[in-house]
Amino acid sequence: MAFLARHAESAAQTSLPGPPCTLSASAGATTVSLVWSPPTAGGPVSSYVIEAGSQPGGTNLANLDTGTTATRFDATSVSAGTYYIRVRAKGPAGVGAPSNEVGILLGASCSTAPTAPRSLVSSVNGSTVTLSWSPPASGVATSYVLEAGSSSGTANLAAFDTGSIGTTYSTTVGTGAFFVRVKARNGCATSAPSNEAAVTSGVLPALFSVNYDAAISAGDRILIEQAAALAQRYFAAVFRRSIAQPVTIRVFADRSGGAEYQHVVYLWTGNWAILGSFGRAKIVIHELFHVLQEEVGFPDDSAWLFEGAAEWVGYRAQTDTGAIPYGPVKDCQIRGVTGATLSAIPLSAFENWTTFSATGGSYTLASLGVDAAVGDRGALALSGLWNARSDWRSAFASAFGTSTTAFYDAFERTRRSWPTTQTSACVY
Repeated sequence: MAFLARHAESAAQTSLPGPPCTLSASAGATTVSLVWSPPTAGGPVSSYVIEAGSQPGGTNLANLDTGTTATRFDATSVSAGTYYIRVRAKGPAGVGAPSNEVGILLGASCSTAPTAPRSLVSSVNGSTVTLSWSPPASGVATSYVLEAGSSSGTANLAAFDTGSIGTTYSTTVGTGAFFVRVKARNGCATSAPSNEAAVTSGVLPALFSVNYDAAISAGDRILIEQAAALAQRYFAAVFRRSIAQPVTIRVFADRSGGAEYQHVVYLWTGNWAILGSFGRAKIVIHELFHVLQEEVGFPDDSAWLFEGAAEWVGYRAQTDTGAIPYGPVKDCQIRGVTGATLSAIPLSAFENWTTFSATGGSYTLASLGVDAAVGDRGALALSGLWNARSDWRSAFASAFGTSTTAFYDAFERTRRSWPTTQTSACVY
């Protein structure tokens, strides 16, 4: 036991101290007081090192060892200027990681309002949200005001002064979607807001990561992440199987459409201006269902069945969870496929991928085909096609209780009865 105790003590001596916690600063005309809490992890602490720079992360103004384990430091006769300050713990193994950074401004005066802060970005780690931004291009900021709302441009959730010139801010939030902006403030006035950052905390499934073009709006970023979360919940609840492997979603502002290949989903938002939120979410869920199809071995020998299942699930994941009734959605789909060109092509012809890809309206017709095949069985019937790539027609008959030949005959008879006029407004 004595050996184990000595070994544990030796291991502790060789570990760097963790970062100090909750650093805060207060300033007088020429004085600065710093207060922090000791590290909660890592090796022992013998003293603290204070770093200060004229820019975030800098050390050009100060890098001094306090020579004590006290967690307060007071400086006098401090020159006027901007200081970005951090503190590190020092121990036998060396100097550890820095604390949070605080900013102070001494001897400041203003003649005009600062311009808006720049390049606001957010990151989420569990329930902790970290915001960072760049100072105004002109004008002196003595503090920053953070605003957060439940919709774009609003501040109904938070509006407060950070009391610091620091350009990072971290806080713990609950699950949800938020829109955040930052303003610069001095004794003259408060600036216009920065760009807006969309924050989703506890929403996006841990398996998913999203990379956005800079041009993708904050609203669409939140919609995409909420739709991805809805897809994963719907897959688990309805099919008793959710996506199991990591997925990357890449979002681009040019052209239009979506694609999926080997657990990478591509979304192009070029035509999203003509779509409502329902239609945009449908595209996201459609492509994520392709990921699930890939994992479960869904047959792709029939283009209409493969794509129609993804299209239909994109609708039903929303209608089945109360976003909107399915009836008006289906009515709008029927109206969209009653044109002369598409009406002349039987659904069976769209087993062929070339025909399917070359024909306008094929996705909508395929979704209606899947809806007819599923019938009253519910979405779970699609799971009868899992692991059926070797013989999709037999799996189809088993899943839906009819042969493909009989299904096609019945479906074409139904198509001939569809109305050629729309009975309700389109909703997607």
